[in-house]
Amino acid sequence: MAIWQNAATQAVYSVSIALGNHMVFASYNNFNNNLIRDGLILGITNSLVSIFGGFIVFMFLGHASLVMNRPIDKFEDNGPGLIFFAYIRGMTHLPASAVWCFLFFMMVFTLGLDSLFGHLWSMFGSLSDAFPNLFRRHPKLSMLIACIFLYCLGLPLTTKGGIHLMAVMDTYAVQISRLICIFMECIAICWIYGIHRFMQDIEMMIGADPFTCVFLKFMRLTWQVTAPAFSLVSITCSSFHTLFVWNFCQD
Repeated sequence: MAIWQNAATQAVYSVSIALGNHMVFASYNNFNNNLIRDGLILGITNSLVSIFGGFIVFMFLGHASLVMNRPIDKFEDNGPGLIFFAYIRGMTHLPASAVWCFLFFMMVFTLGLDSLFGHLWSMFGSLSDAFPNLFRRHPKLSMLIACIFLYCLGLPLTTKGGIHLMAVMDTYAVQISRLICIFMECIAICWIYGIHRFMQDIEMMIGADPFTCVFLKFMRLTWQVTAPAFSLVSITCSSFHTLFVWNFCQD
C-alpha cells in the first residue's frame, strides 16, 4: 500500500495539482480558451516525461550497481539521499563524469527554481485577489516581502539538522496537506457548487462538441468519485501510519 501511495503522491507532485498553480496561471487565459486541450497536452506530456525519467533512473541505478559491485536494493533511499549521494557516486564512474554532474545539478537547480516561481506566483495571485487594495497597489514591494518571508522560513533547512526537518515536513506535512486539499476541492466543486453547474460553465466557455461531452462525463466520474475516494483512503492510511510511528517512538 505504501508503494502505491508514494507513487500516487509523486504523480500529484509531478502534475502540481491542489496548490492553485494551474488556476492562477489559467486566470490569464482568454475566456474561450480550450482548457480541455491544454489539460490533455499537460497530462500526456507530463506522463511521457515521467516514463522517460523512470527509464533513465533505473538504467542509471543498474549501471551504478554493476560498476560499484553493490546490490541495487542498497541504493533504495528517498529524496536527497538518492539524489545527492547515490546518483553522484554512480556518476563518478561514467565517462566525462564532471560534465554529467554539472548537467545533473543544473537540472535540479532549474527544476526547483521554476517550481518556486509557480508556487510563489500562486500565493501572490491568491493574496492579490483576496486583498486587492493591499497587494495590487504595491506589487513589487509585496513580492519582495513574500520572498524575504519565505527565505527566512527556509533558513532552518540549511542547518546541520535541516535534512531531518525536511524529511519530517515532506512525510507528515506536505503529503497529507495536499491530499486534504484535493479532497476539499473536489467536495467544494462537485458537491457544494455542483458538478452539473460546473460542467455547464465549461460548455459555455468552450462549446459543447461531442468530444467535449465525452471528456466531461469522464471528468465528472473522476472528480466526483475517484479523486475524493483516493484522497480519503490515502489520508486515512497516512494518519494510521503517523499514529503507528508516534506510538512506536513513545514505546
